[in-house]
Amino acid sequence: MRLAEELSTARFIIRKHSELQGCESIGQLKQALMANCMGDSVTVHYTRTTGLIATLFVDVTAHGVIESYGQQPPVDWEAIELQALHIEAPADDHSPLF
Repeated sequence: MRLAEELSTARFIIRKHSELQGCESIGQLKQALMANCMGDSVTVHYTRTTGLIATLFVDVTAHGVIESYGQQPPVDWEAIELQALHIEAPADDHSPLF
């Protein structure tokens, strides 16, 4: 799957410098962060159920994923799961437009 297609259907997008990675679930997001972003500060973008795009700034450490600012609490994955819009896969090219 091409990157543009992957990102268009991803519920979450990790931005690490200029690199982008799409994730479809919280589990996949947590796994990707721990595997690919250890020791880095990254952003996670997702669309809330309200339609607004949220940006979460996180630091990935050996102790887990924490918010980058404020009190730096561990990321509340359950809250993010409830806030994140579930994205449906686009219809195939043979579907009627109306």
